[in-house]
Amino acid sequence: MKQIKIQNLYLEVITEILSSFMLDEVKSISRRRFIRSIKEYVEDIKLSKKSIAEKYAKKDDKGEYIIVQNNYQFLPEILKIFTKKVGEVNNEYTTLDLTLSSEKDLSVVQEIIKDEATKFIDANKNEFNAEGYDYVATLQEMYTMLNPLGEQPESNEVAE
Repeated sequence: MKQIKIQNLYLEVITEILSSFMLDEVKSISRRRFIRSIKEYVEDIKLSKKSIAEKYAKKDDKGEYIIVQNNYQFLPEILKIFTKKVGEVNNEYTTLDLTLSSEKDLSVVQEIIKDEATKFIDANKNEFNAEGYDYVATLQEMYTMLNPLGEQPESNEVAE
């Protein structure tokens, strides 16, 4: 059975990015199946981060968490600890087993990512900035991580 190994940070981000793309019906089905297949892992990551936040977050006099604009609040010296702990969760890798049907969906997801990077570069080639570069680099990293273990991508670039 083939496997893919994805860094937690990208596992969490990939669902948000993929969900934002307008796709035809066939690609949309593969995207939904892929997102559904990683949903449980993404939820585990979110729960871990929430647990860390609740361990270190400031509380008011009633013992309730202080939340401003949907963000837990931290003392400055505690924020460093919190950031380090969340970074450790983000830097972990999750290994996913692929069935034959999920291999097909994965291939379509990679095609979606490659197409999006190409479209973005073509649309912004005269106005490419650091934010655009970061977006394309993120897509490239996701594309690379979605290669089954032991297999190399056709190219290191998602958009050539």
